[in-house]
Order: sequence, then structure tokens, then C-alpha cells
Amino acid sequence: MENKPNKPIPFYLIYGNQPLEIKESCHQIVTSLLKPEEQADSYFSYNGKDLASNDKSWSSKLVGDVEKIAATISFFGTTTVIQIDDIQKLSSKKSASDTLIKDLKEINLIRIEQNGQDEWFDADSLKQASKTHHHITGNQLITEVVNYGQKKFYLKLVPEFKGRLIFQEKGEKTNSIEIQAFLKSKLKRDIIFNQPENQSPIVDGPNNQMMDLLNRYLDHPPLNVVFILTANIRNLKEINNSLRTKLEKKAQIIKTTISYDDFRPVSWIMKRAERKGLKIDREASELLIEISGTDYTILNMELEKLSILLAPNSELTTEVLTKSITHSKRFTIFRAAEFLMIKDLSNAMACIEQIVGENSSDAVGVFSLIVAQFRRVLKIAWLVDSGENEKSITQKLKIHPWVVKQSLKHTRTYKIKELENIVIHLSKIDLKVKYAAKDVLIILQNLCLMICNNNFKTRKHIDRHWLPGS
Repeated sequence: MENKPNKPIPFYLIYGNQPLEIKESCHQIVTSLLKPEEQADSYFSYNGKDLASNDKSWSSKLVGDVEKIAATISFFGTTTVIQIDDIQKLSSKKSASDTLIKDLKEINLIRIEQNGQDEWFDADSLKQASKTHHHITGNQLITEVVNYGQKKFYLKLVPEFKGRLIFQEKGEKTNSIEIQAFLKSKLKRDIIFNQPENQSPIVDGPNNQMMDLLNRYLDHPPLNVVFILTANIRNLKEINNSLRTKLEKKAQIIKTTISYDDFRPVSWIMKRAERKGLKIDREASELLIEISGTDYTILNMELEKLSILLAPNSELTTEVLTKSITHSKRFTIFRAAEFLMIKDLSNAMACIEQIVGENSSDAVGVFSLIVAQFRRVLKIAWLVDSGENEKSITQKLKIHPWVVKQSLKHTRTYKIKELENIVIHLSKIDLKVKYAAKDVLIILQNLCLMICNNNFKTRKHIDRHWLPGS
């Protein structure tokens, strides 16, 4: 794209999936265009989610504000900067029908024998995990969704489920409810199952006002206005096709970091630590990733805390790191999983009670890390059993050598059969952990007891399809 000297580029598109890096790239552009004293009157920021809101009066007001700002010549500077974050949400905003379909997918029915007959049970109501694999979602029961407005929807049921009873466990009793009434109670909308003859459905689609305005500006850029558009995405194809095509021709596109499951930003951590007056080695960087994940925002926050706690030019080794971040909730979650891996029941229970006791919603994070740890150790144990060495395991699994080294230590604590049985059990209780909020602490405590008391050492293999790679 060609521009005259000293003339600002009218459009920037910054994308990636590390919000901190996107934010810092935006700041760099803004400060290159506007002096600090100009920014209060010449820099404006919006979010794609608000601009495409289902509340049409709110979104129309915001789009109107953008239009007015773009049409107004600033008396305080020569350039006006308008930043719009998360532009992928302009095109991916779900319709009311899409949202209903998503809710249908979250309704789970499980077939269980009841009085000699197979019946369908509401999975959310079950007190104990079912061993059956006969499972369907609400979405599989519906062949058509029509929106009539005011939260009124027509659903067309598959013929074989019309009038069928759905069973729910309530205390010591088992109650039944007709499928139509069951879906109405779950979806919390005005659901009808007979299509009205004298009422027309509404046009059910996303709010495209801002999309239309951006397309117009790309064709005819406003005078002295610079748009900075950001998208938290991995691939440009996640942006609306027509908008993306124009941006590729008319905007300066800046691709920031895109992280995947095997992403290990060791070099980034070491450079960022240096900027904060700290020295961190590679092994400590790997440990920080294990504890905090790979999100730059969280990693930066942890390094910022460490820079305040420690003296300037301190060297961060694994020993210093583990002593210095014990206050962090993420560290406590990491330690809970580690204590469980080494079968330290007392400390594992204490960590889990500390985390989940304060906020039951943190249980999913704890459980997810436990699952990830055991699945990884099982995969490595399989490879060791087949004769692979540490180097070849690293290459095959495409994970960092430090992670392999730590996981290999755990393979000495468990036999393969025990690891397989644990992974199967974790898969079976997955839904219970996510949806049984009031009982989740007991579920996790029972898990700790079973692992640390070696309950899985002698358990017979069942349901191998739950295993990774099976």
C-alpha cells in the first residue's frame, strides 16, 4: 500500500491472540500520531461487542458517535484516532436463534434402565455419574428453529421424541416430565411446538450497522482520521469476508503473536523480565509457564509482582520463583496438581480446599490442570514403555524438554494401568465437576482420596475409549 510522505495511514489492522501485545502495538501507533496532551480530545476507543450489541438503541447510539467523530474536524490536532477492538465480533455476533441452539447443545440426556425399560434422564439431575455412553443433546432432538420475536420460538421436535417422558432425580425420588415442558423449563423462553398460522417469523440476524459504516469508510476514508482495528483471532478468516478483503487491500496489517497449544514463550519472558530489572533463566521461565499459562497479560502481571517483591537485578531461579509466588492463586492451583501427582494427600487437599472453598467457580481450573497433568504423564509413560528415550519423546509430543523431564519423574510413581484408570475416571467425572457447583469440593476431595489411597492400582480396565489417542 502506497502513502504520501508524512501522511498517516488511514487504516491499521492488528491481530493475534495475545491481548497484551495487541494493546502495546496500539499504544505505539497512537503515541506516534498524537502527543499526550492531544489524546484526550483526539483519541476514541470502542469495542466491537458493544457496536454489534443486540440492544439496538445502545449500539445505534455508539455507531452514531463514531460517525460524528469521523465527520468532525479536530481543533486540537490534525489527526483523529478511532480504535475499534475485537472487530471479529462485528461479524460473528450470534443471532437469537444461534444463541438458542447453543443452549440446546448444553442440555444433556442420558439413557438409563428404569424398571426394566430404557428411559432418558436429565444428566444435570443425576446424583451419581452414569456408566452408559447413550447420550444425546437437546440440539439433536430439534430439526428446525424459528424466531417469532419477544423470545418466542417454534421448535420442531424429531417425531420419535414427541410426547416422550424425561426423568429427573430429585432427592430420593425420580420424577418424569414431558419433553416439551422439559425443554421450556430448561430454555427459559416462550417455546411453542405448533407453528402459528397467522404470525410471520422475524428476520433473525446480527446487527450490521458498524460493519456497513466501516465498509463505507474503507471505500471513502474520512479526512484526517486514522482507524486502528484489532482482532483477538488466530486467522484473518475469522473476520467477515467482505471486510477482510477490503482491509487486506487498504489497511496496514500487523500480525502479532499467535499462540497454539504447544506455545512456550520462554524468550519473551526472559526479555520482559530484563525490562523489569530481573534476570530469569530458561528453567524458571518454563516453571512460570507451567504455573501461569502462556497469556502475556498474566505472565506480565506475575513478573510485575516479582519486580516489586524482589531487589533490582535479582536472579530468578526455580527455587526463588517457588518461594516468591506462593501468594498467587495460580501457583496454588499448580501446587494442588503437583501434590496430587506425588500422592501427597494432606497438601493436595489443603490446596484444593483453599482454592475451591473461596470460590467454587475455580474448581474447573483446578480440575483442568489435574486432567492435563495426568494425560501428559500417561502419554509419556506409554512412550517410555515402548522404548523411547527422553529426546525422542520431546520430538514426538512436541513439548519442551523441561516439561518432559518433570513428567518423567512422575512416571516412576505410577504404573501404566493405574494412570489409564485415573484418566478414565477423570473423563467420567468431567461433567459433574463443571455442573455440580454445590458438590464440587466433595467431588475433588474424593478424587484426591482415591488417587492417594491407590484405588486405581487394582481397578479393572473399562471404557478405554476415554483414553487419549484411543
